[in-house]
Amino acid sequence: CKWSLRHRRSTMPEATETTTSAGAHVDTGKGADAVLDPAEELKRVNAVLEKDVMKVGDTYYLLAAHWFAVWSDYANAAPDLVSSDVIPSRPGPIDNSALLEADGTLKPKLLEKNDYELLPEEAWKLFFSWYGGEAVSRKVIAVGMQQKAQVELYPITVKVLYGKDVTEVTASRVSTFSQLRHQVCTKHNIPPHKYAMFVIEQDEDEAEATASEIGEQLMQSTLEEFQVENDQLFEVRAGSASLMLTAGTGSTSASSTSAASSTATVTYASHWSSRVSHSEGSPKAKGACGLANLGNTCFMNSALQCLSNTIDLTQFFLSDGYEADVNEENPLGTKGFLVRAYAALMKDMWSDKYTSVAPVEFKKTLGKFAPQFSGYQQQDSQELLSFLLDGLHEDLNRVRDKPYVEAVESNGRPDEVVSAESWEAYLKRNDSKVVELFQGQLKSKLVCPDCQRVSITFDPLMYLSLPIPTTTDKVMQVLYWPPDAAHHSQLQRFGFSVPKMSTMKEFREVVAKHVGLPPAQVVVADVYTGRPFMQGDIKIINDCRTTGYLMAYGVDPVPVEERIIVPIVQRRPSTYSKSSKSLASHPAIIAVRKEKTSYKELHERATALVKKLMGEECPEFTLTICKEYGTTCGKCPYTSGCKGCALPDGEELVPSTVKIAVGVDWKEDECDSIFDEQKKWTFKEDDSCKTTLEQAKDTIALEECLELFTREETLGAEDTVYCSNCKEFKQSTKKFDLWKLPEVLVIHLKRFQYSRFFRDKISTDVVFPIKGLKLSEYTQGPDSDTVYDLFAVSNHMGGIGGGHYTAFAQNQGTGQWFEFNDRHVSEMSEEKIGGEKSYVLFYRKRARSDAQ
Repeated sequence: CKWSLRHRRSTMPEATETTTSAGAHVDTGKGADAVLDPAEELKRVNAVLEKDVMKVGDTYYLLAAHWFAVWSDYANAAPDLVSSDVIPSRPGPIDNSALLEADGTLKPKLLEKNDYELLPEEAWKLFFSWYGGEAVSRKVIAVGMQQKAQVELYPITVKVLYGKDVTEVTASRVSTFSQLRHQVCTKHNIPPHKYAMFVIEQDEDEAEATASEIGEQLMQSTLEEFQVENDQLFEVRAGSASLMLTAGTGSTSASSTSAASSTATVTYASHWSSRVSHSEGSPKAKGACGLANLGNTCFMNSALQCLSNTIDLTQFFLSDGYEADVNEENPLGTKGFLVRAYAALMKDMWSDKYTSVAPVEFKKTLGKFAPQFSGYQQQDSQELLSFLLDGLHEDLNRVRDKPYVEAVESNGRPDEVVSAESWEAYLKRNDSKVVELFQGQLKSKLVCPDCQRVSITFDPLMYLSLPIPTTTDKVMQVLYWPPDAAHHSQLQRFGFSVPKMSTMKEFREVVAKHVGLPPAQVVVADVYTGRPFMQGDIKIINDCRTTGYLMAYGVDPVPVEERIIVPIVQRRPSTYSKSSKSLASHPAIIAVRKEKTSYKELHERATALVKKLMGEECPEFTLTICKEYGTTCGKCPYTSGCKGCALPDGEELVPSTVKIAVGVDWKEDECDSIFDEQKKWTFKEDDSCKTTLEQAKDTIALEECLELFTREETLGAEDTVYCSNCKEFKQSTKKFDLWKLPEVLVIHLKRFQYSRFFRDKISTDVVFPIKGLKLSEYTQGPDSDTVYDLFAVSNHMGGIGGGHYTAFAQNQGTGQWFEFNDRHVSEMSEEKIGGEKSYVLFYRKRARSDAQ
């Protein structure tokens, strides 16, 4: 059983006074050296996670995904099935450096599972006791109307002035101004109720700043609600005052009149609400209005632009026709808050007064009812679209009292009868403008493999999520280090296309054949943060997480059972830990004979290899003996703080029972220049690199996605369904067909796929028609002759973690296509539509007379 972190349960929190702790980066520098059996480690961690329930106020710890992947390989390894010299290594100290900037702050746009795993405190303590290392902790806060428990990855740091003292305060984004004031006053041992709070804002040239009081009526508002950013300056002072600060002088002047105080409060309230403001002006066409990016909200802007250009829906809101349908009593809705916020946004966007608007109020309302969208992390435009359409539907549901409706069974009756009955039953509980425009019906057919009983159901369809056919091969690029390389310029990059389900042993054989070596003389490693992680023979290619890059090493012809692989790693002082070193650049390896190689020979070979790698002007360096992961001393306990004893050069034999590495330590004042120079190294690229990359850039037609979606399949062992005839669960065959088609067809291309440890993006170019999409081949119902025309596209560029969303949409007033890139709106031609960036497609049903 391969271990992975599951979705956690969370509890509804009790009312809480404050949640302000951010959980700063902590360099713990300690940890036990005791080594447990890997299976025992796995057992203990799973036992903790099974009982874990996330609660507000808890502390959770981030664990770099690559380090976790190495540990998981180690904990799940089957040593009897793996070559002796490539048994997955025990990880070194917990290394979270990949998550952190140089100043120790968390990197932006990190994604759980892709970049990090979250551990409850008890599980973290286990890992720390076994490995030591660096801790990055975060607090659990309550978000949204339902106060859902959620780890706050990016708290906010503000500066607060009290007298002449400026204090940095880290607080949760859901903290109120009152809680922030309380936190500061507690630090200074002053009573909060006697002190007012001010926001200090500088003019553009930073020559002058004004302080405006935050009135008590706003003190219960959250920092997030008013878009407070990092490094915002506040002040606490006794009484009320209008304060002027002069930058650079430290001098202050104050007027403590009540009139000034009152004016300042009003100024603050109006100014802060419009901090990210609308841009006045005439748009290029009515409705061609941009949306301000409030901080990683391009996903939201992309989805909103597509809906804004769904003209039938937008006109419904602009005409106020929606008001009569608002259902404030629906327990599944938001009591009308979401629909009214959306309507207000549409009116601003279509007012013809603005070139762009700031969707601050809409974002605030969205976050209250959908906690997953409450922060400022990058999200998915399709997930936002799904929630928004469902939320608008429930807020506009004309059915006030939903009756109980029996599930409709086919029982051998004609499809037309069953589908009509199913749709009628659905409308008894769901009737809204969203249903009228976006919903259709999907036919689902199940056949029992034993009794051949056929079960047919007709389910509502809001959008089509289509799988993208992918090849069974995976493109792997490898930097090859020949055994006789005399200089770094002789390293070469190759590209290979191999079956995803092949093993690393089979991949190693492919590489060996290409470079002309026996497979036993090729060792493959995933290089990450300067360390080579040897890849076990039984590892599946599709499970390889190459966060860094793959290297294939040609080694001396020593029989596998007689050799030890010794990594040669380049080291520099660690930014994060006083008791270890950081690794950098390209590591090497040396194969030595078990119980026959002296430290003297190892020292000589390592020295010669480094000098060959660096060339004639090789800087001075020293060799140290390290634990196999390279960052700490190979002789002394981790808790000793020793970074590495000198590598022995005597006749003593290198041990075969303890894995070691050789550290190449450069002079500290030369590290920057050495590693900067190595970053500029270029390697010869074999023609196979270009060939395999071209193979990876597949182009398929949308029809292939539709064919795959409607193809009959046998359900998996975990997806069995109950057969009422056999009275047991069966692996039935299942087939989908389109039946009733909506006025607006939304097609979601499933570009994001999930593997054992990580998420990835399918970059296949899906070719789709702009005009004249016909679905007759995939539709069995009365709408088989329907024809659709494209009018909007949500695009996603880049990778899964750091991508960007835009939208293309056709203005229904002018027929002109526009590109919407947050605030920026520009005219475009149809030729720009398409490519691997296309993610969600919006089609409008063509009138039957026009279709004919």
